[in-house]
Amino acid sequence: MQHFLRSNKEMESLDEELAREHFSGKTREEAKNLIKSNFNYYVEDLAWMSSALFDQYVLSVTDLAKEELQDFDEESSDCLENIVNMLEGRYILNGNSREEPLKKIAELLFLCREFCERTMQTPTFSLLHRQEQRIILSALKKINSLAKSYSIQ
Repeated sequence: MQHFLRSNKEMESLDEELAREHFSGKTREEAKNLIKSNFNYYVEDLAWMSSALFDQYVLSVTDLAKEELQDFDEESSDCLENIVNMLEGRYILNGNSREEPLKKIAELLFLCREFCERTMQTPTFSLLHRQEQRIILSALKKINSLAKSYSIQ
């Protein structure tokens, strides 16, 4: 049996192709609804998109985050964790590229940071399960690290 090994560049182009297949031609609202239908699956596409395609669809994630990151619950926890992981993945792949839409990334980071800080200040934070507290604290640490890496304060 013959195995075909793909280079990193080929894998990146396959990921980009899949992201384009999922999102190309969709309006901001359609993209938001697609992401909402299976957040864990579709938000990962954004990590692999080219900067130009990401610039087009990151606002859909921001819109969804504004809806989901109100009060702490399982859905908001998953939303926060996936957004932060996606942004971390983009930074690992692209660094602080001039092509990255930094203002839009900053808006999403600030939205996530505000949610973490607001959740930590609630009287019920200390009553949350330790794993839930760790998710918030870990996300906040990653958010601050990403903001520093992107030179966003």
